[in-house]
Amino acid sequence: MYKTNKLLSIKENTSHVISSFKRFDVRVKRHFQQRLGNRHSRRIQQHLHKISKDIIQRAKQSKSMIVLEDIKGIRKLYRKGNGQGNQYRRKLNSWSFYELQRQIKYKAEWEGIQVQFIDPKRTSQLCPVCGGKLQEEGFTDENCCAIIVRDQ
Repeated sequence: MYKTNKLLSIKENTSHVISSFKRFDVRVKRHFQQRLGNRHSRRIQQHLHKISKDIIQRAKQSKSMIVLEDIKGIRKLYRKGNGQGNQYRRKLNSWSFYELQRQIKYKAEWEGIQVQFIDPKRTSQLCPVCGGKLQEEGFTDENCCAIIVRDQ
């Protein structure tokens, strides 16, 4: 629904530019690291602000609450030795999970919208309407006859 690949490209571009300096260019590298780091963090903050603002506006228009997954310990999934490569781990660990949650939470409180955090365990297997177990074929629930598209 929301494309966060722009955040990834900002971080990749910054790390690519900084890594292009030679070892003996320490002062120049440090100078560019500060400049690009500050610019990079401002661009990411702006993009996260736009995403969180849009989420709050949609919840306000539909008069609904916001449900987020409790993502404590998500970085443990992408540590060295868990079967992923360096590039994959860098991509998944490079964006700020908590910052987006924090912005959504404080903006929702400001607007009077309720935010609920749920355990992510088995959320793709249970029906959001009645809580029954979803069938594999066609993602339907026999209890309430709901047709569910998973992970959207």
